[in-house]
Amino acid sequence: MFTLYDKNAAMWQIVLASGIMGIGNGLFQSPSNNAIMTCVDHDHLGLASGILALSRNMGNILGVAVTITLFETFRNIFLESGKVYDIAFLTAYRTTMCFGIFFGLCCLTFAFIAYKKDNLKSCK
Repeated sequence: MFTLYDKNAAMWQIVLASGIMGIGNGLFQSPSNNAIMTCVDHDHLGLASGILALSRNMGNILGVAVTITLFETFRNIFLESGKVYDIAFLTAYRTTMCFGIFFGLCCLTFAFIAYKKDNLKSCK
């Protein structure tokens, strides 16, 4: 949805897209954490929880850094090609969101492979 917006996007559209993204994150994160934590011995739950939190936070930090880097790079490329600032900004934004879709699909593929029932049976 974010790739379709222009500079006249209404606030409700942005809130709707953010809400859908948040619901998707919640629907993925809880089962993922459960699958990880059930594969850990009871004696190591604290360590596993800490590593899980570290991984989640590092993913958030790296995600923001990569997103900002991609956006700034694309914006500068579009500005240097002679586009007006508004057009360069929106094009860079949409392109960056498309990269986010690509990264999300890659993560979905990896999660699908990692959380197959055959792989999870070896945890127990």
